[in-house]
Amino acid sequence: MKRIVLHIGLPGDAGAQVAQAFADSRAKLATAGVVVPQGLGGTGHPLLHIAALDPARVDLVRARADYADPARQSGLMEQVSTEIAKAAEGCDALVLSCSTLTSLHREEVARLHRLLSPLADRI
Repeated sequence: MKRIVLHIGLPGDAGAQVAQAFADSRAKLATAGVVVPQGLGGTGHPLLHIAALDPARVDLVRARADYADPARQSGLMEQVSTEIAKAAEGCDALVLSCSTLTSLHREEVARLHRLLSPLADRI
């Protein structure tokens, strides 16, 4: 895969609408070699956010998704990486949309970059 398009946007309705538009356009985008993965927790890819979190930090998104337990969250990074790699096989670009990424701390952004960088030439 050549690139990952990471839509962060703003939390709330506007970010959710963009994420939904990507999800609704999934089939059409696929014909152009662009994949919008389905296995990252639904529209808005919340598992991407949860995987990037510092294991010691439990925020609202993580708690609501039942990943407050550090043991449950610890394997999520590998699970998300595997899911993204599978989705990206043979495509030109992959679109990830997660408005809650705006709340990540600097070290969590670095974790997200470490997660995504082996999977694409460009993010």
